[in-house]
Amino acid sequence: MLVPFALAFLAGGISHPGAIGPVVLVVLAAVAVARCRSTPLRARASAAAAGLALAALAVACAHVPPPASDVTRLVGSGTTAIEGRVVRSETNGERTALILAVDDVRRRGRTVEASGLVGLTVAHARRSWVVGTRLRAVGRLRRPRLFGNPGEYDFVATLARRGVHATMFLWDDEHIAGLGIPSAGPATRIVEGIRAAMTERIAAHAAEPARGYLAAVLLGDLQSLDRATRTALTRTGLAHVVSVSGFHIAVAAGASIVAIRWLLVRLGGLALRINVTTVAALAGTVPVGVYAALAGGSVPAARSFLSYGVLLGALLCTRPPDALRALAAAAVILAVATPDLAADVSFELSFLSVLGLILLARRRPTIVDSSWGRRYVVDPVRVSVAATIVTAPLTAWHFQQVSLIAPLANLVALPLLGPATLLPGLAAIPFVAVVPPLADLLLTVAAHAADLGLRLARTLGAYSWAAVDTPTPSLLEIALCYGVLAVLWFRPPRTPAALALLALVSVGDVGYCTWQRFGDPTLRVTFLSVGQGDAAVVEAPGGAVLVVDGGGFAGDFDPGERLIAPFLHARKILRVDALALSHPQLDHYGGLAYLAEHFAPREHWSNGTHATAASFARLERALDDAGARRVTLAAGARRNLGPEVVVEVLHPTATEGLDPNEASLVFRLRFGTTAVLFTGDVEHGAERAMLADAASLRSDVLKVPHHGSATSTTAGWLAAVAPRIAVISSGRDNRFGFPAPAVVHRLRAAGASVWNTAEQGAIRIVSDGRRVEVAALGASTRRMRFVFPTSLW
Repeated sequence: MLVPFALAFLAGGISHPGAIGPVVLVVLAAVAVARCRSTPLRARASAAAAGLALAALAVACAHVPPPASDVTRLVGSGTTAIEGRVVRSETNGERTALILAVDDVRRRGRTVEASGLVGLTVAHARRSWVVGTRLRAVGRLRRPRLFGNPGEYDFVATLARRGVHATMFLWDDEHIAGLGIPSAGPATRIVEGIRAAMTERIAAHAAEPARGYLAAVLLGDLQSLDRATRTALTRTGLAHVVSVSGFHIAVAAGASIVAIRWLLVRLGGLALRINVTTVAALAGTVPVGVYAALAGGSVPAARSFLSYGVLLGALLCTRPPDALRALAAAAVILAVATPDLAADVSFELSFLSVLGLILLARRRPTIVDSSWGRRYVVDPVRVSVAATIVTAPLTAWHFQQVSLIAPLANLVALPLLGPATLLPGLAAIPFVAVVPPLADLLLTVAAHAADLGLRLARTLGAYSWAAVDTPTPSLLEIALCYGVLAVLWFRPPRTPAALALLALVSVGDVGYCTWQRFGDPTLRVTFLSVGQGDAAVVEAPGGAVLVVDGGGFAGDFDPGERLIAPFLHARKILRVDALALSHPQLDHYGGLAYLAEHFAPREHWSNGTHATAASFARLERALDDAGARRVTLAAGARRNLGPEVVVEVLHPTATEGLDPNEASLVFRLRFGTTAVLFTGDVEHGAERAMLADAASLRSDVLKVPHHGSATSTTAGWLAAVAPRIAVISSGRDNRFGFPAPAVVHRLRAAGASVWNTAEQGAIRIVSDGRRVEVAALGASTRRMRFVFPTSLW
């Protein structure tokens, strides 16, 4: 009964308080099934009903309004000084992310007690703070909010699972003050001391990329991995080795039990009086728990540690250990603390992979073969293939990629990146403070093993066929994948009929997606929300795709990877026809390099100017590697985007001597009687130049120049364009004050409907050539939709 209870509890945990009604109906249906004569079915239905009911109660309790002292009640109340203790600290380059447990808040000249967690991000930090340090930070409290693009990762839910419902962003650490020496409990001080010592020794005895890998697998510091290492591990299906989970806990537990049992056996006649294996397993909880704590207590590590505890409990109670029940019990315990745990990507992947391995282990081969080849080649390959297959739908959903070389990579590289690295690395932990030379020697051995394993991973990942990019599957498509796997694995009595039904539904789904991608006769333009920058995706009738600009941020946040690519994959787009760059400034080209690396553009449109930054050089290399044709556009040029969409270039005539903004590429998309005008960051001077041919400016949809700056969108130029819809691409609470109130006033006075990505998320324009529909796709404004007729000609 534990397994159906756990599955129902996990499924019910991702519901919403508004879904309590459907949950109750499901519970009633399960109770009705429980009244049937089949005793096993009745028991499982009753367990599932109990799991759903308790999950619904947990969800309802999780959405109870916070108390009056909770810090979230101060969100949006202006500048606030918060004081609290650092409970989590992560650093990536100059960027530092902290979680503060707040106890005091100072606002409007008085200090009050407060409670709750605040996520504090410092973009350019010059100092670091260890866990336990008390800080005072002055800034504006905000609620976490998504950008508002289809397909983007829900980091708001991730923060909520950590208990964070309020955030503060600071450009630097000038408004942060330390309030005394770190103060924490003994356990925390010990763990943080070990982490600090290990970090120092790893830095001294390992070079990149092994240094970052050791920090990840020994200390749970995933931010230490460089981009090339992340890419190689993802493409080879080895990404699981850097997230401390069941594999790592199993290695730590196995090594601890073997070492402790070896010592106990040699302690006189102790082995005759106690069960040394049981005692060793019990004593092994200490080193395993310390390792899980050093790794930051991640979801996979916590799940694995709890599973170990359940198995140990079964051993102590002389019950036969059952891995499936241990996994279910661990899932229930974790989900009690976090009801929506089933929506967490790390939990999904670790839970399903372990479940697949358990089911594989239960289906034993009919012929017992203990040969070397089966033990060290066949069985590891079977395990790797099973884990790859069972997690493939989820990796396609979350990461839009499935590794094909994973079975081979796990066979040759996993022993090096796993036991060969973990065993000496973990063995070094107790000797860091006691025998530093021995710890250094062990870490050097671990670093050499990690370096060799990473070299193998990079070599294997370099093959073009090592991994395939996939569109983002829908929930229906994921259900179909697991339905096929379940039928093939369990082979119910009517297997052919079940497979035929699944195949029929799959054909219908593929047909619909194909029509939506290539058969839709409308023009679709989506202005994505990328913060203080520009990015738009144009989908023409017939399937041609144009990406206009790619946003960009200072630091390691890549909008191409994090915002634009997920949208393209959600639209089932795996290749773009052209990447257009209005002008070479970071907030316009920052995400294009990733798109050039992964979407094989056929052409690159630009005004011919370049930037000297390293990030722009990456874009140039990616375009060369993709074989994209460089097309320099100037006023008067025309391009076709499919058979029905014409691109008319209006500016610049020449770029020499012009400010980068004034030299922005300006073009108009024309489809039937509908026109969409893209303007980059042009300002007054360029607008005056374009008025020489005012008739060519008239457009139904205007991408407002320069994010709504007061230096653009002059009254005369706006009159020539006469837009019905104006889209402003700007960042929420940006430090430039965009859009300028005067510009918004002029747009509305001109009769335009004004839309802003900062407030409404992605803005989608759809036209059949005669009418234009506009809709906001952000979560809070999903229902906003207006229709405008077009009469350009």
